[in-house]
Amino acid sequence: MRNICFIIISLIVVSACQPNSIILDQPANVSFQIFDEDENGMEDIKIKVHSLINEYLELTNQEGYADFGFFNSGEYQYSLIFKDPKTNLDYSIIEPFFLNSGHDSFFEIHLKEMKRDLSLTIINQSGIDLTNYHACLITFDTFNSFAPTDCSGIELAIDSQLVDSLGKVQFKNVPIQEYIGYGLILYQNPAECDYEMINSRVYRNQINDYRVIVNVH
Repeated sequence: MRNICFIIISLIVVSACQPNSIILDQPANVSFQIFDEDENGMEDIKIKVHSLINEYLELTNQEGYADFGFFNSGEYQYSLIFKDPKTNLDYSIIEPFFLNSGHDSFFEIHLKEMKRDLSLTIINQSGIDLTNYHACLITFDTFNSFAPTDCSGIELAIDSQLVDSLGKVQFKNVPIQEYIGYGLILYQNPAECDYEMINSRVYRNQINDYRVIVNVH
């Protein structure tokens, strides 16, 4: 009996001497800085950080910097949807991230790095490749303003290329659009054009090559 009591007391003493194994979640800072194509800070850019249940909003200062303060560790997402006032080009950037306990997250975004090529294979409603059309890449706002028949939207196109004999067209250095996507204007005669909101998004981390259907007259 004495040996049993000794063993129990020894276990209690050893357990009491063990270091505390509970690790508390340490908050970490989340901040951003956004630079235009000339590497100047961009002011008044709206940035949102989303958690599973909340949304947080900050505007960048004159240096393009925004500080969201401290968050607990976990899964988050940030989003930016804005127009570059110098180029009048639209961007939408969405990125999930994981915040580790006690490790700050600082995101630098440089617009000169926020462009990718967009390749399209265009077919009509009958499944036939469209060839020898002019294809104009347009923003969502341009589509809403001029579709379906006002060909003046051609003047606001981000880029215009000729569709080749295989129905393919490529647009170079297109602003990142990870949320809204782009539209098209197709025409052979500039007085008669067809609009299509193709919703082809341009992502940073993948090849942006799509097959799209356009209803043409």
